[in-house]
Amino acid sequence: MGRDVVTEADVAAQRERIARAAAARSTLEPPGDRLLGGGPAATPMPVPTDGVLVPDSWNQRLLKYIPAEAMGLYLALDRAVHTSSAFDKGNHAMLLATWLATALAAAMLFNVLYLILIWQVRRATQIVVSTLALVTYVYGLGGAFEALGWADPSAQLISVIVIGAFLVFFKPPRPLSGMAL
Repeated sequence: MGRDVVTEADVAAQRERIARAAAARSTLEPPGDRLLGGGPAATPMPVPTDGVLVPDSWNQRLLKYIPAEAMGLYLALDRAVHTSSAFDKGNHAMLLATWLATALAAAMLFNVLYLILIWQVRRATQIVVSTLALVTYVYGLGGAFEALGWADPSAQLISVIVIGAFLVFFKPPRPLSGMAL
């Protein structure tokens, strides 16, 4: 399973490309009846059907938007920052917030690079939505937002519920260009 979200528009675009390829092949094929030439009748060239796309279901879209790998990285960095003895003495909220914000920035960069380089996601909108989901999940955990006093427990809970509920409704606005047949 690739990580690109597949929409109905992607399926329609792929069908159009297959139809154009089939039409182009049919104009290049020799005549099917070679009675005068004495050779066998030409067989039609096959139209590729492997890799035919199917639109993603709501749960497949949700899984593709959730930045699980980046969340894993953030959680590891969050725990590493919180176990540092530098924050044990006195009130170091700003230093803690700075390190947690750095951890979030690293996780966001990782998310973008991971989706582009490893999963080869080609839609910028999908990468942006996944990264915004990451920030929302980190807000739900507290992170730098809590260290700065910006985290309200009710708002944290509601934001995570809302992002989880509404990710399934987001469909990228344009079909993928150049998607394989």
